[in-house]
Amino acid sequence: MEDEPFDYTGNQLTGDDRIAPMQLVWEMDEVHSLDPAHIAFTTTYDGWNAGIDMLQVYAPLILDQLHGYPSGHPQDVLDAGDALGLDFYIYGPTAPPSFISNAQRAEWKRESLGVWVDRAAAQHKPVWLAEMQAQPWGKLSGFGPADLIDSAIDYRQEKLQVVLLWGVDTWLTDPAWMAAANRTVTILRAS
Repeated sequence: MEDEPFDYTGNQLTGDDRIAPMQLVWEMDEVHSLDPAHIAFTTTYDGWNAGIDMLQVYAPLILDQLHGYPSGHPQDVLDAGDALGLDFYIYGPTAPPSFISNAQRAEWKRESLGVWVDRAAAQHKPVWLAEMQAQPWGKLSGFGPADLIDSAIDYRQEKLQVVLLWGVDTWLTDPAWMAAANRTVTILRAS
C-alpha cells in the first residue's frame, strides 16, 4: 500500500511529500514482481462531495482557481493501483463550513463512495474504505459516537469488502465510544 501518494499532506518538517507518478508506477511494478499473488493499492482522500471529485476529473482548472481547495486524487489513485483506497473524514481541519451538519457530510461521502465504486467497477477494481473516521480529529470536538454510527449506516449501502477504521484510541477510555464502535462494526459486517 502507498498511502496518499499524490495528496499534499506535508507539514513544516517534511514539506511537500507527494511522489511523482512515475515513482508510483515503479513502486507498483516492484510490489507486483515481489508478490504477484496479492493486490497493491493506493489511497487518497476525496473532496467534500462527488461534485468536487468530478471537477477534479473533468475540470481541474476550476479547482485550481479555488486555491488549494481540499480535494484528493481518487481517479489518479484508481488508475495507479489494483484497488482504490479512500480516506473519509467527516469532521477535521479541512471539513466543509461548520453550518453543514455531520449527517450531510456523511451523506456527501456516501455519494462520493457510490461514484468511485462505479468508476472502479468499470476498471474491474475494488474500492476499499481505507480510513473511515472513527474518533475526533485531534483536539477538534465536532465528531461524536453518533456520527460514527451514522456514517457506518451511510457507507454500508455500498457493500464494501474492506473497511478500515481510523482512530480507535477513544474507544478504550470511553464507554459511549466503545458502544458506538460495537454498533458500527455490526453495521459494517451486516450482509
